[in-house]
Amino acid sequence: MSDSDEEELSPTPPPSFEVQVRLTTYQSVTKKSRKGTKRELKKDPKVKSKDFEYKFASTSENYVQFLNEILQLFGFCVKAIAAKIFPMTVQVPPTTKSQATDIFCHSKSQATNIESLAEYKKLASKIVEKAPLKPIIVSVDQQEIQKVKLPKATNNGHDTDGSQGRHDGPGALDDS
Repeated sequence: MSDSDEEELSPTPPPSFEVQVRLTTYQSVTKKSRKGTKRELKKDPKVKSKDFEYKFASTSENYVQFLNEILQLFGFCVKAIAAKIFPMTVQVPPTTKSQATDIFCHSKSQATNIESLAEYKKLASKIVEKAPLKPIIVSVDQQEIQKVKLPKATNNGHDTDGSQGRHDGPGALDDS
């Protein structure tokens, strides 16, 4: 067998795509009133943004891995599992912001709601099919992640999959 025959037989690895994650964060604010002091969360006007490369596939494992990549990227010490996932909005270029695909979040009237693995598979297939040259934009909200009450990701400094991650306390965020 020649080298060219081996190249034809070996499957090509799935392409990776640039993903830009935008995290909406909140600051704890103390308000004083006649009844005493009250702590509230106020939306931080500055959205945290981080980029990474990701290989999308139409599987539930890939979806959970994608969510965990986002959590680890921002320093959360919780881990998504198939039964507990958090909402996010995914915008695949060249669509406009009003045409963003909304995953598990019903806030945008023009968005396509994705509430099952089958719908996520469609999204992943769309990304692989379109092969966008610009970053895929994912918007997540810190409060939505905390509402889901995800299980802790750590066990003596290691995630349950054996990899080391960043751990700053339950639901903690990295300030970078």
